[in-house]
Amino acid sequence: MRRATALLLIFTLLIFLQISCTKEDQKVLIEVDPSHLRNGSTSIYALYDEKGKSVYTFRDNVFINPDNILIIRELTEQDNEEILRAKLDSRLLSPIQLQIVKSESQTETPHFLGEKKGKSYVITEWDENQNPSYKKIYVGSEQFFEDELLLHLMSCFPLKVGVGGKFKYVNTRKKSSGYEYYKVVGTENIIAANNKYESIKVEIPGNNCTAWFLKDSPHILLKAKFQSLELQLTAWNNI
Repeated sequence: MRRATALLLIFTLLIFLQISCTKEDQKVLIEVDPSHLRNGSTSIYALYDEKGKSVYTFRDNVFINPDNILIIRELTEQDNEEILRAKLDSRLLSPIQLQIVKSESQTETPHFLGEKKGKSYVITEWDENQNPSYKKIYVGSEQFFEDELLLHLMSCFPLKVGVGGKFKYVNTRKKSSGYEYYKVVGTENIIAANNKYESIKVEIPGNNCTAWFLKDSPHILLKAKFQSLELQLTAWNNI
């Protein structure tokens, strides 16, 4: 009886240590709520320069899978078409794998590939002759976000007035990483996609960016202003 009790205590202690180590191994900087990413959600954006001329447009599509979240971005820029596919950790929203491909004549040419491998994020870039080069970025055990998808993923950040935080990012295309801060500074009524919305205003100083998100869930991005560019939501399927 005593031996059984001792074994039970040891087993319980091992479980406790395993849970503790798991929490320690995963350094969460931002407590995200992935439920704001809805399966089947589609949103379309246009980026304008300071003269009001369209620079490019893109469509974001969200798919919720049993063990990951997939975001597919289809970008159109004059004669250039590009597809970004991001497979994200369903809890932390960190990228597991990210592909950027050129879409030409109904074929896809690989351009960038980012993959989380151990404690590194490994980026492969192919040149015009399809010769690969590699860059390894150490990310350790910290949660991190893909920079190009940041404004989409911020819909899952805590978005209450006065709240802010520090987060780690990786930019696959630029092969760079670092830390950034955001702060929720207020609420405003704005026009987006020909509708009036109550929004949450967020500042991201390092990007010289001010962004407005829908106040109610799913907190979709409505508009973002940069130094000389403005991103606007033009259509959304309300999912």
